[in-house]
Amino acid sequence: MADLEDPYAAREWDDPYAGMPSLAEIEAGGDFVPDDPRDAGDVSTLFPEVNWHEVWEQTPDDVQWLVEPVIEQGRLYALYSPPKVGKSLVTLDMVAALATGRSALGCAPRPPMHVLYVDMENSTADLVERLNAFGYTPDDLAGRLHYLSFPGLAALDSMRGGQELLAAAEHYKAELVVIDTVSRVIAGKENDSDTFHALYRHALAPLKARRITVIRLDHAGKDEGQGQRGSSAKSSDVDVVWKLAKTGHTTFQLDRIAARTPHSPESVRLERRFSPLRHEITGEAGVDAGIMAVVDELDRRGVPEEHGRDKCRSVLNAVGFQCSNGTLAAAIKYRKDRAESAA
Repeated sequence: MADLEDPYAAREWDDPYAGMPSLAEIEAGGDFVPDDPRDAGDVSTLFPEVNWHEVWEQTPDDVQWLVEPVIEQGRLYALYSPPKVGKSLVTLDMVAALATGRSALGCAPRPPMHVLYVDMENSTADLVERLNAFGYTPDDLAGRLHYLSFPGLAALDSMRGGQELLAAAEHYKAELVVIDTVSRVIAGKENDSDTFHALYRHALAPLKARRITVIRLDHAGKDEGQGQRGSSAKSSDVDVVWKLAKTGHTTFQLDRIAARTPHSPESVRLERRFSPLRHEITGEAGVDAGIMAVVDELDRRGVPEEHGRDKCRSVLNAVGFQCSNGTLAAAIKYRKDRAESAA
């Protein structure tokens, strides 16, 4: 009887060398002719076509959000940032809430779901510290947040690695998979587009075909304006690319860098709050991050919203905060408009 604790024990793996010539055949010479797929069975069974009636019935009229307007069910996401901004912390906050049925980023709670988190970056000591700060206990997380800490997965840009990840997702009934970070789970060169085409083919596409949401974390390149580190193909194999930037001491912004779907806005503001530690979506989307940095600094310094440019500039100069006159004027207008709308 198969060991139920081993997600791979009962799985039959496809032989990647099936149909290839044996060593004796290679030594004997001659041209190798691969097996004709028509000999393996009915083509319609091997390659079933879409049943239009079924997919029409199964596709909901409304967007199925996990975290509105950031994460949609069944999509592939890349989330990247410069070092030490906190992408792992924000992601852990979000997916732990989804796993336990709590509010994620301030959104209305939804039923608990199974989350598989593949972590090649953070120690379990770091995880316990963060989850404690979020207000979780082991009982809250057990059976829902399935965490693989430095697992021995084969590289995910290989057939074996993709099969192992899918086996783990199926074993844990995952509806959401997180990969932290993508550079740690590949064997190919990060600057080679073929690496990420293989990652998509072997690991991501099988999950997407099963409507399993995937969030893969990544690092920004040396030039943040150039996007994720490495090949530009990183952006072509996902539905949405989010960049996380810090705009203040406790404020952040998610900027949508690329998207196949128009459902998400161009940017989303987040605020870090405490007791317990959490992140929540705040304010309007689409405001320039530089403007919001000034808004957050003025708020933090307790500057009244009715103050004009000279008084605001005086406060900013006193703490060494620099910005252009145009950015300051836009920040002052934003704060005044905000105060009027709240009145």
